[in-house]
Amino acid sequence: MRTSLSDRSGPWRCSSERHRHPQPPLPTNPELEHKALACVLIDPTVWPSLSEMSEGAWTSAPARSLWGVFRSLNAAGLPLDDLGTITQRATETGQGQTVNLAYLQGLLTLADMTAYYAPFYAEQLRFLHGRRRSPGTPSS
Repeated sequence: MRTSLSDRSGPWRCSSERHRHPQPPLPTNPELEHKALACVLIDPTVWPSLSEMSEGAWTSAPARSLWGVFRSLNAAGLPLDDLGTITQRATETGQGQTVNLAYLQGLLTLADMTAYYAPFYAEQLRFLHGRRRSPGTPSS
């Protein structure tokens, strides 16, 4: 007869295999990422609100690629709102398959036709990135 709860040999023992619960997916929002970058296409003066984000903040490969192209263009002092310049730099950096004219035009259809929301989008992306970096830790 078992005399202690510390006896883990019974059917009530907590086996990690038996009680394993699937982890919820990490928070992402590719549409938010695309809208944030579309704001830069509409009004490049909002770039500073996105420029300091880390590469890990972008979960969508096309958004991450475009963000990298924007960083490269900004560092070179080139315009961030000229589609020709963007696609040329994307091709030069090996991102031409992803960041092409069709992709950029698609971004513009997602945009609210104002860059007013760029700081909000950036803050939301930072929040989601923080949640992905430390799942299970409440974000403040």
